[in-house]
Amino acid sequence: MCVIRFPPRPAEAFCMGLFQLQVPDEIRDDLSRRVEESVYFCGMDGKPWQTQSSFKDGRLNVQIKTESSGKLYVLWPVKELGTRLLSTCTLATSSDKQFHLLLELARGSCYRARTLGDGWQRLGIPPNDSFNQHLQDGTAYFLNALKKQDCPSEATEEAINAIAQLERALDLLAEDYAKRSIDNRKQKEPKLGTLLAGSLFTLDSDETASQSIPSQELFLQTFNAAAVQFRWAELEKRSGEFDFARLVPIVSDCQKAGIKTIGGPLIDFKKELLPDWILEDENDFDSLQHFALNYVERTVSRLRGTVQLWNCMSGINNDGPIPMDDEQIMRLSLAILQKVRGADPETPAIISFDQPFGEYLRRPNRGIPAMKVAETLIRSGLGIAGVGLDIKLNYDQYGTMPRSAIDFSQNLDSWGSLGVPLLVQLSAPGAIDSDAHAIQNLSIVEDSATSETAGDSQLRDIRPLLQILLAKPYVHGIVWNGWADHAPHLLPNSGLVDQQHQPRPLQRHLAELRELHLM
Repeated sequence: MCVIRFPPRPAEAFCMGLFQLQVPDEIRDDLSRRVEESVYFCGMDGKPWQTQSSFKDGRLNVQIKTESSGKLYVLWPVKELGTRLLSTCTLATSSDKQFHLLLELARGSCYRARTLGDGWQRLGIPPNDSFNQHLQDGTAYFLNALKKQDCPSEATEEAINAIAQLERALDLLAEDYAKRSIDNRKQKEPKLGTLLAGSLFTLDSDETASQSIPSQELFLQTFNAAAVQFRWAELEKRSGEFDFARLVPIVSDCQKAGIKTIGGPLIDFKKELLPDWILEDENDFDSLQHFALNYVERTVSRLRGTVQLWNCMSGINNDGPIPMDDEQIMRLSLAILQKVRGADPETPAIISFDQPFGEYLRRPNRGIPAMKVAETLIRSGLGIAGVGLDIKLNYDQYGTMPRSAIDFSQNLDSWGSLGVPLLVQLSAPGAIDSDAHAIQNLSIVEDSATSETAGDSQLRDIRPLLQILLAKPYVHGIVWNGWADHAPHLLPNSGLVDQQHQPRPLQRHLAELRELHLM
């Protein structure tokens, strides 16, 4: 067999367009490394561009590949709300003009809040009084900040207050929208058919089969489905030698419990989940595709008839341990979907994508736009049943940056425009302790903007997103990616049950949501 080796894509040279953002003395200590690294630019189409940023002499310098106009996005700690991604209004690159960072972020929050509020008003759905009060106060703070630009310390304080008020207004708008939408849905179906699943991995070899669903009674109170995640590294430790002995019992126990089962992701393109022997020759794409398709066919054939949905793969859009160019990503995605559909034509199949906002695209050679892959798969005629979106909050690498619930709503609507159902996978840390059972050792981002414990912040960050997801009829399933921290799971401290087998606040909230809204 002729082996073609594909070298990594070369870094693209920047032909710089420049944004210069003044950072007031009063907040320079708050400009953490995370803030600097978070900055990116979106063009008029809303897609992230490759962006380079640096902080020097009191200025945040942001460079893009060409001179253009668009919005800058910056992670910033918002009073009482925690860290979230804020955006400016449209700015033009300039080597001469300097923008005041916080004034521009406040201007962006003001524009979004006022525009969305006006949009609701025109639809005949007036925002509530609380929204209007925060909008009025935030606008007043912003106007004061503009008036006081000659006194930077006062302008900074006014802008900080403006952002807090306006972002709170946006949160209230999202809450109102979600409540109205859920109420409208429940007029047609008193109990929503949305799947609410918890993810499960096979247990360590010293655990008994009877424990394949940790804290099973609590799990069944919380979820109406299970997402059984596969580790290719575990199922095929040596090439061609398959071992399903520990996978089959967990799928069987889900069947016995009477809950629907999502199988997969079959392949997750993360180093910790791929076999070592695949990683040994990372540039041999033809061999990768051959072995991946063989593994998929064997696994799907073995479990055919025991799962209700196949999640074929995850993370191929982001950079991973196996370098692939855009054409190879497309070829492999289509081939895996075709293999799953061929091995089990009766069971629906989807493919999932990391970081659905596309933040990874701000760095050179960091993958392919996920929407581009999804559109190709939908047009392929292979019968893809939907698209999965993987949202990891407060994890440094492969994580989705925290945003307002209304921003998540608008992003979901963009994905919903594809015309296929969505399965949304969520995760967020409930603690900052070391986690021996985590398969992927990602760094947890601590949020210093509030005084809440990690378990409380997990609930705070996820609760509004759950409401938005339940409000969307095209979201057919929600998966919590991490059930119990005392059992194997993907991300550190992502469990709804902690390492001492105690439920976290978010578990109780999910159980209440299921009882209130779901079948």
